[in-house]
Amino acid sequence: GKEGDYIIRTTQKAGKIHVQISAKMDGKMQAMGVEEYRVRTIPDPVIKISKYKNGESIPLAELRAQSGIKAAMENFEFKMIAPKVISYSFNYSNSGKSEIMVKGSNLSPEVKSALAKVKAGNKIYFDDIVVKLADGSTRKYSATFKVGR
Repeated sequence: GKEGDYIIRTTQKAGKIHVQISAKMDGKMQAMGVEEYRVRTIPDPVIKISKYKNGESIPLAELRAQSGIKAAMENFEFKMIAPKVISYSFNYSNSGKSEIMVKGSNLSPEVKSALAKVKAGNKIYFDDIVVKLADGSTRKYSATFKVGR
């Protein structure tokens, strides 16, 4: 980050930790004090297409206009690096086709082609969504959206 911003990585999952602050003064490291910090586990992000969340209905025209899916942190009080979608698989109801595997968060040309065949009332499925979180860990999610008019 920028000067004055620090990231503390801990193996403790949640609770309070004590961090010893030291500074180099006159060529020697000197203890400057101990600070107490609260540690929280990063909650699961919400999988979205535009403003629509997993389980919601998205209008067909708006769905086709989107460029990708995203993982968003909602109602989390700490400022942090946004989660990043690494990969996912895509399919839709009544497609009769196998899943489309995608690297990254963008809707690939194959997914865009499939979306051109989707009709109102279909469900679209994003499975095996691998998301990288600010702490470097990855988690796997699934999301389903109903296609509206």
